[in-house]
Amino acid sequence: MKKNILIVGGSSSIGKKVTKNLSFKKFNIYTTSNNNNINTKKVKNFKINVKNLDEIKKLIKYFKKEKIKFDYVIFLQGIIYSSDLKGYTEEKILDILSVNTYSIIFFSKEIIKILKNNSLNVYISSISGLNGSFDPVYAASKSALHGFTKSLSKWMAPKHRFICLCPGPVKGTKMFNNFSKKRKVYHSKNNPMNEPINSSDFAKILINILEPHWKHANGSIISINGGIY
Repeated sequence: MKKNILIVGGSSSIGKKVTKNLSFKKFNIYTTSNNNNINTKKVKNFKINVKNLDEIKKLIKYFKKEKIKFDYVIFLQGIIYSSDLKGYTEEKILDILSVNTYSIIFFSKEIIKILKNNSLNVYISSISGLNGSFDPVYAASKSALHGFTKSLSKWMAPKHRFICLCPGPVKGTKMFNNFSKKRKVYHSKNNPMNEPINSSDFAKILINILEPHWKHANGSIISINGGIY
């Protein structure tokens, strides 16, 4: 029987790579995006704004009505302003927290109602959430996911499992492409592997982590940064 997977942020560069590499013979694939830029008829995409809690509730109600329950959920939504604290307006602070933190917590609260037994939820944090960053608001929005992951994994396993991945900069993403040439060189030289991970390889890691042999990684905060400590 096919497994049901939901990719929140399916139109992101990583989301597209995950969708492309998932086996349509093994998975029924559902995605959300803030646009309709999902270019395959085999994927059921829902256009929603994750900052709008009513839209999230409406989507969950649709899944309940259609009796769709999920084995896997991958949360890929995220934004960054690459600013120091004094460069942040109140609006930007709320925007970062709304997308990177609040939407994930609220979405998780709602979707737990329609998760199958032995489900896996994967959150994407950042090296900034572990090590801190020039952008303290972004770092705070990501580090919040660590406590969230650990808490849910402690109290909801084995029925539901939770893992948080913390990549460094990912080549091929919108965030990385917006870096200056100097910043891209810095991230390559600062990485013991001499290059950041690319979106294709990170997508393959996301797909592999769905396998049953990862079940004891429940609650883990996993660094994918090439050895930057």
